[in-house]
Amino acid sequence: MTTTTRIRKSPAVRREEILTEALRLIGRRGFHAFTIRELSAACDLSQAGMLHYFSSKDVLLAAVIDQLEASRETALADHAAACEERVGRGESALAEFRQLLGAMMEHIVEDPDMARFVAVIQVEAVDPQHPAHNLFLGLERLALAFYQRMLASTVEDPEAIASGLHAAMFGLVQQWVRQPGSFDLVDRWMTIVSALLPEPDRA
Repeated sequence: MTTTTRIRKSPAVRREEILTEALRLIGRRGFHAFTIRELSAACDLSQAGMLHYFSSKDVLLAAVIDQLEASRETALADHAAACEERVGRGESALAEFRQLLGAMMEHIVEDPDMARFVAVIQVEAVDPQHPAHNLFLGLERLALAFYQRMLASTVEDPEAIASGLHAAMFGLVQQWVRQPGSFDLVDRWMTIVSALLPEPDRA
């Protein structure tokens, strides 16, 4: 008789593996379609072992999103700080903000699984009953408030441009996820940014 011995790993390593696999599975199957049993098998854990780390699917989803946000904030920290510094001095942060927007899309391109996850969950979370609905609403409000602050001294209608940038970014990511390799996501995005936020000498 053949027996299977599970490899013992530290809780931190195991938790990271679970989040990575959950990101991949949810991005391919959606939150409602994937199961804890499926995730447990992919991570070589029992269901009881999985629930030791994450007590429910909702808790797991929130942890994946939190991890993505932390990763994004770390990757973009220098760009965001440069924007805030310019605005804090009462100056236009247009050049720095454009760089930040480019870096945001570059961060997404680096991890196609992350891009797929975000595209899928954003669509699902339109439903007010979805566990990520309020979380995404909060993240969207924060993003739009930041955009508007960066654009306040640069464009005539910061609220409208901020909303357009936010919608264009995630709509473009969804197109890219549906048609992998059909266009350069960063180049296409920067073309849109240039149209919405032309450099001063082109305005």
